[in-house]
Amino acid sequence: MKIQKTPSYILQLQKQELQDQKLQLENIIQDEVKTFIQGINPVEFIKNTAQSVLQDKNVQVDASTMGINLGVNYIIEKLLGRNRSIKGYVSSMILEKISSSFITKFMNKHKTK
Repeated sequence: MKIQKTPSYILQLQKQELQDQKLQLENIIQDEVKTFIQGINPVEFIKNTAQSVLQDKNVQVDASTMGINLGVNYIIEKLLGRNRSIKGYVSSMILEKISSSFITKFMNKHKTK
């Protein structure tokens, strides 16, 4: 049995093809819109930026150095009392500078490895 390809049948086929194309394009557009919205979401943007920045070895070492320096400076301040006296202030400043230089040298040594 052979189907006759009448003009109305051909139009129906073309209509169906166009509807299928329309659905495919709508799905693609929906996916693109979802991706765009996720990309402009502030939390996702910050998360993605932080991940890309922290993958750099130099940034990791610098962040570690900064964290260690903050911790050491906090301990020195608590032990010597920066605000208690001039002697405490001067000694805490000297210790902070010395510890900072040691930490920086140590971390730079490991940065090159």
